Amino acid sequence: WSLLHLATGCALLGGRDVVATSGLAYRQRPEPDCPGGFARCVALLLAAGAAPNCRSRECGYAPLVGACLSGDAECCALLLRAGADPDAVADPSPEDDRQATVDLIRTPRDAAAKARCGEARTRAVLAALDDPPAAL
Repeated sequence: WSLLHLATGCALLGGRDVVATSGLAYRQRPEPDCPGGFARCVALLLAAGAAPNCRSRECGYAPLVGACLSGDAECCALLLRAGADPDAVADPSPEDDRQATVDLIRTPRDAAAKARCGEARTRAVLAALDDPPAAL
């Protein structure tokens, strides 16, 4: 995972048992070690040149999936403004053994629909995906 993946919540999708054993997990935000929330971290990483569409080796997820799963509309908007693809599809490598995770969450919209972060946050994320801000 890249730092951008970690800041948006993608690391939660890393273990094959995360989805199977406990439903889809999500991080509580903001965590004490991240003053100003995760959106500030994402903004700083993007300003430093982090690629918004970089893929993880595990499952082929882009950072936008983690932001959607976490229910973080502000991070979603930052990523979309930086050029993240709202229609990106997970693309696991053939030797990846996490196909069950990828079958459950293939796109950012799948992640938003399966997030357990409250209806209002889910609606805000879906609204950002449906009407993304103009890319910079």
